[in-house]
Amino acid sequence: EEAIDLSTSVLELLPAPDANVMDTLAAGYAAAGRLVDAVRTASEAADLAEAAGRKSLAATIRQKLELYRAGRAFVDGPAAGEAGSLADAL
Repeated sequence: EEAIDLSTSVLELLPAPDANVMDTLAAGYAAAGRLVDAVRTASEAADLAEAAGRKSLAATIRQKLELYRAGRAFVDGPAAGEAGSLADAL
């Protein structure tokens, strides 16, 4: 939920939508079980990245989009059981 709140707040502050922020928002939606929102947001983010000529970012977002369509969330970070604080990671 925190990722959703923060991403939404950032998008409201930006003069134009940002594909990276929308990608984060989509991941938050998926993690929260809001898969319809995740699919919609990731699709919009991928299209936005593609239109901006950011083909690599668009491809990465589309890979995550397939996870969301399959009912799965995208998780990036330490493997289960290895989670620590951000300070530990630094």
